[in-house]
Amino acid sequence: MPTLTSCIFEKSSFTGAANCNSVGFPANGWAWVTWTFGNRKASLARVRQDSDIVIALVPVLDTSANRRILDANLPSGARRITGIRAGMVPYSATWGGQNQPARHPAWRVLVDLSFRVNIDLPWYCFAGGNDTEATIHYYLFIRLNASGNLVASVDHWEWNRTEGAGLCGGEVASRLNAGIPNGVAPLQSALTSAIAPFSTFSFNDIYFLPGDGRTSGVDDVAEVRNEAAIVLMR
Repeated sequence: MPTLTSCIFEKSSFTGAANCNSVGFPANGWAWVTWTFGNRKASLARVRQDSDIVIALVPVLDTSANRRILDANLPSGARRITGIRAGMVPYSATWGGQNQPARHPAWRVLVDLSFRVNIDLPWYCFAGGNDTEATIHYYLFIRLNASGNLVASVDHWEWNRTEGAGLCGGEVASRLNAGIPNGVAPLQSALTSAIAPFSTFSFNDIYFLPGDGRTSGVDDVAEVRNEAAIVLMR
C-alpha cells in the first residue's frame, strides 16, 4: 500500500526541528495530511511504495565499532562525550557550502555524522575551567552511481565550539584541525563495509527523510542534523 509522508521544517533551509506524518492509502486512491504549526518554514512530501528500502542512519552508524574508530582518532586531549548522531543537512548549511560553494549544488543533501568532545585545557588558559567542548562533524556523501549502485564517501569535515577556551582558543583550534582528518580514512573504510550489503543491487533513486523513516504515524524530530533516514527506491 502506498504511503504519503509529509514533513515540515523549522527553517527554510530544511534544518532545525521537523515534524513528519505518514498516512497509507490504497492503490489508485489518495491521502492528505493537515498541519496547524505556525512556526514552520519549509515542507517536503513523498509518495512512498512498499518496495522502498528504509535505512535509519543512527542505528547503522552509532555502533560500538564505529565509536572505537572515532575514539582512536580524536584530537589530542579530547574525549568523546556523546554517541554518534547521524542526520541530514543541505550542502549550503555546511562549512563546505559556505567556503567551497562550487563543490556541490547548494541543495544536495549530505549525511551529518557528528558527536561532541570534551577537551582538556592547561591552567594557564584562564578559561574559567579546565576544559571546553566542541562538536565534530564528518559529512558523508551517499548517492547512487551511474549503474544505480549505492556508494558513499567522507566528503569533508568541520568543527564548532560554543564554549570559550580562554587564552588557548588558537591551541584548541590547532588540535582539532590536526586531529580530525585522522578519522577520515578509517571512517571511509567502515562506511564502505556498512553499505557493502547494498552495493550489488541497483536502485532507481535515493532520498532522505527526517527521523527514522517510519511509514505510519507521527515522527517529531528535535534536530534533523542529528537523526534522519535514507530511502532507496527500487
